[in-house]
Amino acid sequence: MKEKILVVDDEKIILKTLDKLLSKEGYQVTVTDNSYAALAKIKKEFFDLIILDVRMPHMNGISLLQNIRRIQEGKERSMVIIITGYASEDVPIKAIELGVDGYIMKPFEMDAFLYTV
Repeated sequence: MKEKILVVDDEKIILKTLDKLLSKEGYQVTVTDNSYAALAKIKKEFFDLIILDVRMPHMNGISLLQNIRRIQEGKERSMVIIITGYASEDVPIKAIELGVDGYIMKPFEMDAFLYTV
């Protein structure tokens, strides 16, 4: 069975690029540009990996990660990779506290991204 990946980013070009790249690598990919839609999907099905952008409208990636951990409490946890183009000291620290599995800075090399995945 193909591993399922959810990509959450408000940049359409990132969603399209990662969907194409990860699908080509054999993953079952779901993309959304909305944090609330992502939460609805996570409540309905399990994703092996969730890739989150940090800076998004309505709910940022850290808040989304907090909600994911709350939803999955006592259940199997998805691996989570954070991607961001805006570095600040507090974001990686908070992400680590929430059990993030990877942190990637934008722009990124596709080979390095796939290696992290």
